[in-house]
Amino acid sequence: MIGWYVHHHGSGHRRRMRSVLAHLDTPVTVFSSLPPGEGDPPWVQLPLDVRDTGATPVDPTAQGTLHWAPRHDAGLRERMARIAAWIGEHDPDLFVVDVSVEIAALVRLLGVPTVVVAMRGDRSDRPHRLAYDAAHLLLAPWSAEFSEPDWPAEWLSRAVHTGAISRFAGRAAAPVVPHAGPRRVLVLWGTGGDADEVGPAVSAARAATPDAQWRIAGVGADAGADVWELLAWADVVVTHGGQNAVAEVAASRRPAVVLADDRPHGEQEATARALSGAGLAVTVTGWPEPARWADLLDRAVAIDPQGWSRWAPDSAARDAAAVIDGAAREVRRPEAVAGRPVATPAGPRVATVTIVTGRHRHLVNQQRGLAAGTRVPDVCVVVDMDDPEAAALTRSGPLAGTATEIRCVSVPVTSGLPLAAARNAGAAAALAAGADVVVFLDVDCVPSPTLVDTYARAVADEAEPTLHCGVVRYLRPEIDAGAVHPADLSGEPHAARPVPAAGEVQRSEQWQLFWSLSFAVSPATWHRVGGFDEGYTGYGAEDTDLGYRAVVRAGVPISWTGGADAFHQYHPTQSPPVQHLDDIVTNAGIFFDRWGFWPMEGWLIAFAEAGLAEFTAGRWRAIPIGPTDH
Repeated sequence: MIGWYVHHHGSGHRRRMRSVLAHLDTPVTVFSSLPPGEGDPPWVQLPLDVRDTGATPVDPTAQGTLHWAPRHDAGLRERMARIAAWIGEHDPDLFVVDVSVEIAALVRLLGVPTVVVAMRGDRSDRPHRLAYDAAHLLLAPWSAEFSEPDWPAEWLSRAVHTGAISRFAGRAAAPVVPHAGPRRVLVLWGTGGDADEVGPAVSAARAATPDAQWRIAGVGADAGADVWELLAWADVVVTHGGQNAVAEVAASRRPAVVLADDRPHGEQEATARALSGAGLAVTVTGWPEPARWADLLDRAVAIDPQGWSRWAPDSAARDAAAVIDGAAREVRRPEAVAGRPVATPAGPRVATVTIVTGRHRHLVNQQRGLAAGTRVPDVCVVVDMDDPEAAALTRSGPLAGTATEIRCVSVPVTSGLPLAAARNAGAAAALAAGADVVVFLDVDCVPSPTLVDTYARAVADEAEPTLHCGVVRYLRPEIDAGAVHPADLSGEPHAARPVPAAGEVQRSEQWQLFWSLSFAVSPATWHRVGGFDEGYTGYGAEDTDLGYRAVVRAGVPISWTGGADAFHQYHPTQSPPVQHLDDIVTNAGIFFDRWGFWPMEGWLIAFAEAGLAEFTAGRWRAIPIGPTDH
């Protein structure tokens, strides 16, 4: 059982809870001063934490140690008593707090671990330090790329960066298409800000931009309009810098002008700085003068809205649910469960993740190797990319007769193979299954008998978040891995990567060497790094991007781990990989826009030397190959 506190200010906290609960396995009871809605889980409605007497609250901050705890307030006392009584009756595993320092402190004093939903801005005041320092986990609804720069190391070590969580995640965003007529501007303000004051400001902006059509979501003729449809209508959105509003704009992939409203702790100013620094939106502090609007709208529509995928990945709510489910399992110990027998696991729970499209024989050979290991994985996740046959093979394959739990996930292919999205989906499924160790194996890789056990021990023994990478050895073309026991396989390792012996570990900060063929992480490492960037589709750069973000941005080193060897099954290749020319050039450009330098330069130069690419006007571009050029 999990308790979940939802703050009553605005609608974003409740929407975030509903988005995560759609993916959560553990039962939840919600606590809020808001009334429950249709389809909500069990709900305890709390009184407001202030009496409506008109009297001035006395010492509401408890001499600066809390945010709001006025003396002798009946509403405050009753809300706390209801929460305490429920905890006494139900003994929950975990309590999610979104957001209140006082609720977080009460719950932790009652012996229940907390997951505190973090907020941007300066949270170094005494009350926030109390809640964040005591939290079991900090759920940060922004991507690790946009980490708060001043957070202390102890917060970062317990932070889970999911990306912005939107109720619209996963919906197909309508493309922004040029059209005749006035520019369509949607104001998305919601209920959390000064919504009543927006009307006059919009009227002034409308008068200053006669060539634009302005609408306000939830106001006037649009009072009952569907927000998603309004977002699809808009050419550009004007919104405040609240987490929920920005998440909804990001999910819609719409150009935006984000106005940083004046909020405690500089929350919206911090969001605006991150958005502006990443080039995702035009940002302004407060409502601008009417004369500025024409320029602001012009600048906004010039930004590629597809960059929003970095801010609000479709997997955010799913990843948050997986983390909360996993934390609920993790914190419950046998000695804390009176009268309820709980089995103590023999070791960390290990999940393998493999993404597949085709290569079915390679997949079966890999699972044969997993089944023959000194330790069989507890969970096997196979993610098919428009390849349902892969799931059927997995469910009836070599692991089906073992104790391994089989989980199959499907990710559709729209344009280009969604390699990053598929790996993220696999990780989410592994974490939802309670994995303490997630092992990623390319479908071409057959594990050595010691791979799973070596990775499990390495992750369990790590002193800090780490990317654990094993040696990949290449099988000769004539070797059929399905005809040889995994213990008898042999091959040459990649010449450019470390080759530690069994039992040896080589720590490295050479982020360029990271690859996703074979690596393992803990849940804490996965969420600190932020997973793969789903802005990359097709082949190339998503591994390089993760390695750079891990080592350089998140301070997560690579440990090359001896004994976790894998054997790469042969398949035809090209050098340079001409078949992936367009993907590589496109993804290299995305990486350059992210980080300011070019990846995969060896391939790009080789393409140029072959007349397949050129560097012009500061960008690499592919040269189209006509049908007679093959």
